[in-house]
Amino acid sequence: MLTVIAEIRTRPGQHHRQAVLDQFAKIVPTVLKKKVATAMRQWWIALLA
Repeated sequence: MLTVIAEIRTRPGQHHRQAVLDQFAKIVPTVLKKKVATAMRQWWIALLA
């Protein structure tokens, strides 16, 4: 698993900040889906070992 810690700086103004937040909201379901799939795969490997 890869953990990323980052500081994100946006340009001044609410519009740009909101655009960045919207993009994060857009990718969160994909990231969580992959995380669950990875956990399930590891569980099956451990179960079958």
